[in-house]
Amino acid sequence: MIPYDILPWFFAFLILNIIMVGSGMAALGSACNDNKDAQSWQFPAMMPVILPLFIMMPVIQEPLSSFSTSLSLFPPFTPMLMLLRMSTPVSIPVWQPVIGLIGVIIFTVFSVWAGGRIFRTCILMQGQKPKLGNLIKYVVKG
Repeated sequence: MIPYDILPWFFAFLILNIIMVGSGMAALGSACNDNKDAQSWQFPAMMPVILPLFIMMPVIQEPLSSFSTSLSLFPPFTPMLMLLRMSTPVSIPVWQPVIGLIGVIIFTVFSVWAGGRIFRTCILMQGQKPKLGNLIKYVVKG
């Protein structure tokens, strides 16, 4: 039942998604001093991974709708939703997976860059609780 022509897309999106989510988790892990801090940041950090699961059914039912297309081109949701749309019997335009892959590549590069800046700054700052404003400041100013 698996369309084998989407396997290269699967591996490309999988690798990029692992790098994207991993860099964010490493950055947040370096900002936290204890388990309580890490647990409080766990849910917001996992939202880009969890939200596509909640919108799978509308995407499966209407893979060509504007809702499905727009959400599948949003880089944190692209790896899961674009593969889901490509797996349906309906053929989606070729430019959409290509644009989605380019967007995920750009977003992954940004995530690694931002995560590296946060990691570099936070790994040396012990004893401070992580705050969103501080994390944004570390990304912008280093």
